[in-house]
Amino acid sequence: MLPVGRDDLGFKIKTISKLLTQNMTNSITSLDLTSSQAIVLGYLCYRARQKERAYPRDLERHFSFTHPTVSGLLQRLEAKGYLRFEPSPEDRRCKQILVTERALETNQQVLDHLAAWEQRLVSDMSPGEITQLHSSLDRMIQNLSASNGAPHAADQSPPMRRRGNPKIAVGNLRIFVKICFQTRDGATSRAVRRRPASGEGPGSLDRRNFLV
Repeated sequence: MLPVGRDDLGFKIKTISKLLTQNMTNSITSLDLTSSQAIVLGYLCYRARQKERAYPRDLERHFSFTHPTVSGLLQRLEAKGYLRFEPSPEDRRCKQILVTERALETNQQVLDHLAAWEQRLVSDMSPGEITQLHSSLDRMIQNLSASNGAPHAADQSPPMRRRGNPKIAVGNLRIFVKICFQTRDGATSRAVRRRPASGEGPGSLDRRNFLV
């Protein structure tokens, strides 16, 4: 029978996810960025490093943002000196988004924070333990994905009330880990499926901001 409460795996994973999210939120706030702004800035910096042109419609498609949401995000990032616009060489009716040197420097700070958090997370672990941790997490994700959260038929234990949902908790950690690895390489998560009600969306980090 699995342990319950604070010794429950789901509770521990959820706690790790919560602590990582709090640290990330605090660091981004110190850089005068909201979570949505940081994600968009990272995407634009990635496109710039790849020598790829970026337009507002690219943000709408990549993040599934509405046009008003993208407009609000870009206006605020422009006001903070992170980007500027100029007519597209292909179609002067379209505005191309160009990131500034400040944007590249700030994005690098975000990447440095991500690398530092990941290092701190496993600071007292050996390389072998880290490898085993990755393997164990992957297996938990696969187990929950394969069973869709349902208990195995062989488990005849009576139903138990647990603190937190292990499937959601593992998902939170998986999402954050993907952000760590993908953003460090310059890429951002694939899409934000939830459309914010107005402006630029939420200022705090949660799993809905980083659906992969």
